[in-house]
Amino acid sequence: MWLCTAYPYDLEDRLQGLTHAQNGVAISDLAYDYAVDGQLIGIRGLLDPTASIEIAYDNLNRLTMVSEGISTIDGGVPIPVEDFAYDGEGNRIASHLSSLYLSDDHNRLT
Repeated sequence: MWLCTAYPYDLEDRLQGLTHAQNGVAISDLAYDYAVDGQLIGIRGLLDPTASIEIAYDNLNRLTMVSEGISTIDGGVPIPVEDFAYDGEGNRIASHLSSLYLSDDHNRLT
């Protein structure tokens, strides 16, 4: 039994995919999607589209939402599983899973 991993890159040196195969049969196959500005916006499960995630950012390039499920590229409607809010200083102050983000006077997460 042997395991092989392939991870091709595009012309801009960004990870394009990640495939794990066992005895020549793919057991995991992911495709990575990027916005025009180069930010990662999705990881699609090619063998299991329901395992895909989409990533959203605000106009200041801060992470705002992560969704799971069949990607919009593949015609799906992913379900938000995490979202984030920021204060005027850019500190994360809340997320879907936690509202316990606190920053000190030097804008360090405490």
